[in-house]
Amino acid sequence: HALIDLWEEHGDDPVEMQKAEIASFARLLDNETSKNLRRVFFLRQGLKDAGRGDDGIAHVHVIGAGAMGAEIAAMAAIKGKRVTLGDVETAPLGKALKLAAKICDDKHLSRIETRDALDRLMPDPKGYGLASADLVIEAAPEDLDVKKKVYDSLTLKPGAILASNTSSLSVDTLAAQVADKARFAGLHFFNPVSKVDLVEVVRSSATEDDTARRLAAFCVSIGKLPARVADYPGFVVNRALTPYLMEAMVLMDEGVPKEVIDSAALRFGMPMGPVT
Repeated sequence: HALIDLWEEHGDDPVEMQKAEIASFARLLDNETSKNLRRVFFLRQGLKDAGRGDDGIAHVHVIGAGAMGAEIAAMAAIKGKRVTLGDVETAPLGKALKLAAKICDDKHLSRIETRDALDRLMPDPKGYGLASADLVIEAAPEDLDVKKKVYDSLTLKPGAILASNTSSLSVDTLAAQVADKARFAGLHFFNPVSKVDLVEVVRSSATEDDTARRLAAFCVSIGKLPARVADYPGFVVNRALTPYLMEAMVLMDEGVPKEVIDSAALRFGMPMGPVT
């Protein structure tokens, strides 16, 4: 807004424009918004720095083509990973490809970039990609028995990492269900994955340092910000999210329309309203 004002007042005079911009910049620098934005910038840089290095991951296999799995697969493919996407049903795989094309469009990728991204994303209903994947991301429903059945059916190549997109189950409990506990961890993305950059890298008590490092590097390689956290109820984000959602419910009980609550959250900058 300040830049628009400068153009309106001095757009035809470069010398006066520069003088006014210097004064405007000084005023803008000295306020709470500027201080908070600079803090956010350095926090983001710190998360990126924690994920530096080669992840050694060229091929990703995602199990589950629901809303989360489809977006995880799409973002990995857009950022250059070879991705196979598996599901017990074929219909979600078709929807996932359509969603990937929409994400490419939303991110203003060129036709060639979109073509290349979609070429890297392969529907895999039979799970053939599992045997060659460097990283397998399980995005099955939040049910311990379901996840256990998935893990029991897996045969991974030596050195492959298995990660769960769980948001509420104990990573230690899940690790007890897998053969190679050292190469297992939580990799908690947030909905919508294409818009929310943060990813929680959740260690179990048995997760090796190199596994956590590679997962953090993988997050950075696909444009995400890895936050390394311990296995604790709600991890970090859901411990903050739950009171936020509960307050939205209280407002609804008090008679505030849900549309008003969500629109306020969207204006504030949240990618999705709490009621939605």
